[in-house]
Amino acid sequence: MAFALRRTSRIVVITAIVLQSLLYWVAAAPLHAPSGEPVRACGLGALGAFMLSALICIIGSLTALMLNGWSLRREPKPRARWRRVELVAMAAPLIAFGLAMLLQASFSQ
Repeated sequence: MAFALRRTSRIVVITAIVLQSLLYWVAAAPLHAPSGEPVRACGLGALGAFMLSALICIIGSLTALMLNGWSLRREPKPRARWRRVELVAMAAPLIAFGLAMLLQASFSQ
């Protein structure tokens, strides 16, 4: 059961990061001309897409972190140190995009 939870948490965190980058790439595409030059346009749509994709990444990373923590608790007591490192690595997108959301919200006011 613990292995299934670890595998699921890895899938969830990879999906969250891929969804975040895909949503931001789709939202930023209209801001560039086919020649590669920047286009003068309102960036509010891109900002909204970034905030939405960061929120999706935060929720996915939090879900993966909870699943991985649950599987860590189900392991026998002499737990490997790399499992704790893996748990911290699962929290990295949550921390990074959480900080980005907080900074974005503080600068928009």
